[in-house]
Amino acid sequence: MESENFKLFTEITGEQDIIKITNSLQRNNFNVDLAIDQYYRELHRQNLSQELMLKRKFQDSQQGILLGTFDSDAYAISSIQNVKNGHRLSIRLPKQHTFGKNKKKEDQDKTVRFAMEPNGFSVGKFPQAVSEFLYPLISGNLIEIEVFVLDSQSSLSLLDSLKVTINVILKPEALCDPAQTAKEVITQKNASADEYFTQREAFQKLFKLLNLEKTQSALVNHKREPLNDKLNLEESKGMENVDKALGLDDLNGESELSEMEPAPSFRSCLYSYQKQALAWMYERETHTKSNRNNGELHHLWEEYKAIDGRFIYFNHYTGQVATKFPEGGALCKGGILADEMGLGKTVMVVSLLHTHRRGYTHSPKKSKNINEGGTLIVLPLSLMTQWHSEIENHGTGLKVMEYYSEKTKSLRELGSPDVVLTTYGVVQTDCATSGPLFKMNWFRIILDEAHNIRNRETGITKSCLKLQGLYKWALTGTPIQNRLDDLYSLISFLEVEPWNDYLWWNRVITKPFNRQDPNVFEALRRLLKPIVLRRTKASKLANGSPIISLPPLNIDTIYLAMHIEERRVYDRLFNHTKARFRSLISQGRLKSYISSVFELLLRLRQLCNHPFLIMNKNDADPLESIDKFFNKVVENTSENYINELVDKIKQGEAMDCPVCLDMIDDAVITKCGHFMCRLCGVQQVEKNRNCPLCKAVLTAHDLTTVPRENKFQLDITKEWRSSAKIEYLLNLLQESNEPTVVFSQWTTMLDLLEIALKKAEISYARLDGSLNKNQRENALQLFKNGRQVMLITLKAGGVGINLTYASRVILMDPWWNPAVENQAIERVHRIGQNRTVRAIKLICHDTVEERMLELQARKQEISEGAFTAHTTTMSLDNLKIIFDEDGI
Repeated sequence: MESENFKLFTEITGEQDIIKITNSLQRNNFNVDLAIDQYYRELHRQNLSQELMLKRKFQDSQQGILLGTFDSDAYAISSIQNVKNGHRLSIRLPKQHTFGKNKKKEDQDKTVRFAMEPNGFSVGKFPQAVSEFLYPLISGNLIEIEVFVLDSQSSLSLLDSLKVTINVILKPEALCDPAQTAKEVITQKNASADEYFTQREAFQKLFKLLNLEKTQSALVNHKREPLNDKLNLEESKGMENVDKALGLDDLNGESELSEMEPAPSFRSCLYSYQKQALAWMYERETHTKSNRNNGELHHLWEEYKAIDGRFIYFNHYTGQVATKFPEGGALCKGGILADEMGLGKTVMVVSLLHTHRRGYTHSPKKSKNINEGGTLIVLPLSLMTQWHSEIENHGTGLKVMEYYSEKTKSLRELGSPDVVLTTYGVVQTDCATSGPLFKMNWFRIILDEAHNIRNRETGITKSCLKLQGLYKWALTGTPIQNRLDDLYSLISFLEVEPWNDYLWWNRVITKPFNRQDPNVFEALRRLLKPIVLRRTKASKLANGSPIISLPPLNIDTIYLAMHIEERRVYDRLFNHTKARFRSLISQGRLKSYISSVFELLLRLRQLCNHPFLIMNKNDADPLESIDKFFNKVVENTSENYINELVDKIKQGEAMDCPVCLDMIDDAVITKCGHFMCRLCGVQQVEKNRNCPLCKAVLTAHDLTTVPRENKFQLDITKEWRSSAKIEYLLNLLQESNEPTVVFSQWTTMLDLLEIALKKAEISYARLDGSLNKNQRENALQLFKNGRQVMLITLKAGGVGINLTYASRVILMDPWWNPAVENQAIERVHRIGQNRTVRAIKLICHDTVEERMLELQARKQEISEGAFTAHTTTMSLDNLKIIFDEDGI
């Protein structure tokens, strides 16, 4: 039957296009009469549209460009007589009035209407979806439109529909210079940012409707080839895994990259994937086009042919329109090396230092400018020794300087070495004092642990962005930590246009992402593909083999039952905390008193490790029992108690560290009388050189350690009692004497573990934030020389150390962000490891720790975590998970 209809359709219409015939029949359920009728109606409309285009008067180039045409529905808002196909309608925009205090600009009527004659009254309107983009473009004098009746009855009643065709004429005011930033254009046009971006978004919608011929131009030889606008993107399912959606889990990781041998002065052997990284970095520096006369179209722009034959260039991401050819130029001369932790990013960069050195290295000294520098590497202070030794161990011929002391270096001194190592804190200080780092034109600038600049508002970020260098690199295994905006600072540092303009980034990336628009990933993939190299340990080479053969990593989560006494204390405190939470929610006061909830949550987490952890010097009298202490906490959680805590915070006596907002660990006191964790204090002084509370200027000499023996106001050795977690740990260590690294968040927990290990006669070493550089190296050497256990705090040992001589990792307590735990495990499971690694997470059953695991899963989303830089950003949804309050 279908074949007969097909044959009949062809005989009557004479149409020979098989696809067109099939589509016509399918749209009409193979009813040949309906299909033929629709075919002739559409043919009539097409012929009429072409006839109208021939009739119209083309605008000359001074008045505008005939861009294209699209069809639309329209609706009568009154009765209309004598409607003829081909009749030209007159456009009417609503008059806007001055609004009172209670009126919003968004409430303005922006419906585009039409009249039958130039001086007539409005008799019809366009659908809201069409008016939405036509209004800002017409009212902004950016386009002119000609509207003709395409298909209509001779008379129309209220809300009857008619088909119209709309010709779009692009006015000169709509065109922009592709090289200009949004800020420059807004200033030049004296317009508001909202108005400007509304118009650009309107152009984005308009271009989707215009059926323009798409071409791609190579300006040098005028070859125009079809442009494939389909990107090979992975779908983001609910935006639950942004790394996967962006391809950051394996960007460029399937290794179509070529390999490159390093210069002879580099003496170590590289893995294949490291040679690929060297080739990629070398290519980015030497072959990336550095000028705008290369004849290639910019990667964000597309070329179209307007109806009048002229070429138009459109940026679908920014909504910019131009007739000037957007030169490709360089995305940036550098990029983001985002390989997973443990793959040897440092060695890859060292090979680049040897292979591509500044051009004047072997030139006569007299030809070198005094302010020309070599490679500047900015890093955390804890990694300076590691970088220095890596550069020295992997090759010869590179002169290295550490620029860290207070003594000012001359430009000649800084320009002499091939590599200058400095810290983020020194960069910030030099920026504030116009120091020598900012008077140099560096050959290359490298930011190690580049996520340190993820917050664009911090002084460290602003300082790093002001450094002047020919090539720029950002090294980080976690380019996105908490939110998508983490990427912006890296893009800004690399000077990737136009994305380093935050107006564009916020409008095109951040806002669409926040409203969960999955289309944002297309723009991000297009942006990141050329400038990011990201491989994981699961990545494969072109032949299908893994890029690196590491022994297996087995991660086990062990759920433990608390001891009866632990459970009794825990349940009482949890029920009280839950009641407190419910009360604050019902009163709408959670934000004001969230610090008290946060402190009680901290207690619950510590109770999961050992009850002694909630009995340190600030909380308990020497003879106070656990029960009495608990009662004190419960009875005093009143407004007066909260006010007392606030007063103590102001006096610098509170338990919370003002830097990490966790319980103070290894306390130090500043010269201005404020307490904080020792490691937080050292980092604060190194990075910011001031007190986080009163902003007093601080140096390392202004921090005084609070004696360790005052942490517990009871003799924890004489009154020793174990806990479920400690007992499990001891059993593991006694069953197997393999080298084991034990991580905890709290040094007080390490104090307790030391007692347990001594009693069990198990050898150990310890590394925490209280150790200086020499003590730290001695502790690592003791472990390497045969101590069975290394006790480490997450803050002190999460980055910057190599522990491949261990084969087992124990995480005594979970952390809100799983990336912190992964960094700790990567200290053991990395290049150089030749044994199977087992990582064990200890979780107390039916406690907040189980719910923290749920939050860790949610951290795969790019969003604010359960806790970020300020406790007041704690998410209500996350708190509900913690307290199992789905029904609130």
